[in-house]
Amino acid sequence: MKAKILKLLVVLFVAAVVAVAVLAIVSSGSTLAPPAGSGALQLYCLESPQPQQPEHPSPEMEPVETQPQEFQPVVRKPNVPPYPWKLPEWSIRLMEVLERPVSAYFEETPIDEALHFVQDMTGANIAIDSKVHVEDLCVTISVKRIKVRYLLALVLSADRDLAYELRPQGIYVTTREYVRRCEAQEILKSIERAREALAECRQGQGCLDAPSAAVPHEFDWSGKSVAEALKQIKRVYSINYKYQGVDEWDLQLGAPRGRWKGNAAEALRRLLGHVQLAYEVCGTGSEGFIRITTPAWLSRVREARKIRKTAFRDFGSTPIGSKVEDKKLHKLIQHLDDLTNVRVIPDRATWDTGIRVSLPGENSTIKELLDYLRKKHGIKYWFELDCDTGRETLFLLKSP
Repeated sequence: MKAKILKLLVVLFVAAVVAVAVLAIVSSGSTLAPPAGSGALQLYCLESPQPQQPEHPSPEMEPVETQPQEFQPVVRKPNVPPYPWKLPEWSIRLMEVLERPVSAYFEETPIDEALHFVQDMTGANIAIDSKVHVEDLCVTISVKRIKVRYLLALVLSADRDLAYELRPQGIYVTTREYVRRCEAQEILKSIERAREALAECRQGQGCLDAPSAAVPHEFDWSGKSVAEALKQIKRVYSINYKYQGVDEWDLQLGAPRGRWKGNAAEALRRLLGHVQLAYEVCGTGSEGFIRITTPAWLSRVREARKIRKTAFRDFGSTPIGSKVEDKKLHKLIQHLDDLTNVRVIPDRATWDTGIRVSLPGENSTIKELLDYLRKKHGIKYWFELDCDTGRETLFLLKSP
């Protein structure tokens, strides 16, 4: 009887040990490996092996299906050129230097040393013409916080023949005669630019408004560049065009493919819109042409034209200040130059007319005077505004 009870206790004890071992293994999740060569009871906790993912898939793995992508043209940021009437950067920089306040004290100081002092104070390069001799000229000046341009005028006043002009390299001291000759040449160039601008903005029938430009034509630009397609449009409709801010890279892009039919305006919109370019109609009649440019440049120019139009409206509404009755034109031009901050530049034909002006009314405005000159004597005008410096110029141009 005792032997049976003892055997039962041993079985219960072994069962309890096995149960505790099984619970410990399950809770820890580990695998119990039996010792080699052991005859004791061996327990195994079997787990399904998890496949390991390679860090870098090899090319032999399953191929990845890719969808063919359509060709996307490279969009280059357009190089936006400045306004047609904008001053160059070096000119704006030197004009800012001339407006700086400086103080100086010279006592019997040679001119070249005084100019070197101004150069050190402003950082602008100052060069002296080799034909100018300033070795024996001295100045005595004592000023406080005056503009650089006034100081230069005082220094160069030691010799009435001395003057200076602005160049890309800096300030160039030379003779007054040379400066006047250069200014005259620059005025002639600005008058020619004003004539071109006046012809471009002339109101009337543009080249795209002609009856021939409205006739549809069938185009096929497959395999052609933009430059070749523009030549085809020019050949079909006899339209002249000019480039503004467009380089050779833009003209070598491919034109739209396929056959289609349209008039001159539709052909230009389809062709230039394909390569992100724009155009505007300039001039009238046989003098008209198409200006091909970038949308950014065209947007800037149109905004500048609005500003110029507003400035001219304010300038034209200014009263002349006195009754205009039998006054010489060149005297009236000088009066306008003194009355406003607008520089008035007549061409030679206008200056040599010798006409006399008489306006009705006591308080005539500048716009009424300009309209009188245009209708009575054929003198046209062009108002120019530099959007960076705010400089305003009025050109009076006699029709040839």
